Amino acid sequence: MLACFSSNRPERLKPALQAYAKQLEGHGLLVIDTDATHAENEGRLPKRALHYSETEIPELLPNYAFAFRGKYGGNRNQALAVAAARGEGIAFFDDDTLPLNDVMARHAAAIAGGWKIVCGKYLGHTGGAQNLVLQLISELSAEEPHGERVREIFAGIPAPATGLIVGAGVNGGNLGVSPEACRSYAFYPTAHRVEDGIYAAFADYYLGANSVYNPANSAEAAAKLPVVRHEMAAGKPSTLREKIEDEVKGTSLGVCIDRLLRNRETPSAETILPMRTAATQVSFNEYLLPYLQKNAAQNKLSEKIGALGASDEAHEFAALLSLTPEKLALPEDEYLKKVNLFFETQAAWKPAVSEAEAKLK
Repeated sequence: MLACFSSNRPERLKPALQAYAKQLEGHGLLVIDTDATHAENEGRLPKRALHYSETEIPELLPNYAFAFRGKYGGNRNQALAVAAARGEGIAFFDDDTLPLNDVMARHAAAIAGGWKIVCGKYLGHTGGAQNLVLQLISELSAEEPHGERVREIFAGIPAPATGLIVGAGVNGGNLGVSPEACRSYAFYPTAHRVEDGIYAAFADYYLGANSVYNPANSAEAAAKLPVVRHEMAAGKPSTLREKIEDEVKGTSLGVCIDRLLRNRETPSAETILPMRTAATQVSFNEYLLPYLQKNAAQNKLSEKIGALGASDEAHEFAALLSLTPEKLALPEDEYLKKVNLFFETQAAWKPAVSEAEAKLK
């Protein structure tokens, strides 16, 4: 089985690989980085490592380059192609994680047991943008909000989790994919940060029912799931808003894709564009923006954040409250192109893997 690290931070990659060294014994290592960091990483990696810049595989497979671009999902597909060419499964880890148990062995065991996708768990910083919205409301609703915690939330840092959150969604920095799935089901090659959630959400359509291992039983999760500690770096005061805006747009695409799959409709302008407005509204609601706006009005949260003296965060809070589905709706041409890209990638994936088998072994 391969372990994959996709990284643009050499200063984080080296200690991460050292921390995972014992876990990687008997397994392969794949590193995908940027053109800017590729040379710096080259001398730091174990000699056995497979090492690609994120532009190499699209150039090696030009007929299918669209499946390997788009930042996050495209990089995931590059890793799937390498694993498929070698007949292996793959486990994805991030350079801001540390293993807390025998992560590779647990991914491998779950896949050997028949699961196609394994949802490993995070301790430490976990939970997505919705979780941050709830934490922001809770903190600002307190009798004495803590200014530093409010700043952390706007910088994208969730409260650390000390126990496993069973049944929670997929974590891209601790995600296992079987050899069969590598060959037959691609990630959505999108720059929106929704590629991992969409991959798990639509797995049953492409891999068969009950293909995702994510036990809701806490004892089973603790006994069998791989667990890593996730330590995020703080972003800017605008990070929370930018994250929400990006994910609402990406999730709107996912809602449309889901409806097309459920209704067995052929993707086209006639089937996609009528869903754009409703799908964006669904996504807007999923990210709890109406709930945030209602709470802000009822509990005078804008006044509370202003009293903290956090001027940048107060500005960002006002920007969050001003968001509407109309502001976040992608233009029709872009929406149509991006929804079609998902289906085009799935249709091209098996031929792309066949070519990868000839060129990447």
